[in-house]
Amino acid sequence: MWKFILNYINGALGISSIESGERISPEEERFPTDGIVRAPSFDSIPHKQEPLTGSVRPKELGEVVEVIVGVDYSIYGGQTILVADFGTCTIELPSPCSGIIEETLIKPGSLIGSETPLFRIRRPI
Repeated sequence: MWKFILNYINGALGISSIESGERISPEEERFPTDGIVRAPSFDSIPHKQEPLTGSVRPKELGEVVEVIVGVDYSIYGGQTILVADFGTCTIELPSPCSGIIEETLIKPGSLIGSETPLFRIRRPI
């Protein structure tokens, strides 16, 4: 299931089907024009009809479980940059491009949805 979701997210980013952490070619990379890596659309992630008892999280938001990269990390396109839990599934979010992380805009426990800013990135030298 996670491979299906990962490949769907990659498709939303304009990236061909890849395995988690597999490097994508420079031609397939999508460097953000404003330098902000954002979360893709999570519309296809299967949600339970009703939130769990006591849950206050909207079903279209995921919770960041782990931030895998940090400031000054050199990353490549396709590298897993964070893990998010959507209640019914956990996904590994890949980077859409190579670069160097300048700022982390989320932390474990943050809620993310479509287009949530995740990282500020600069092109590698």
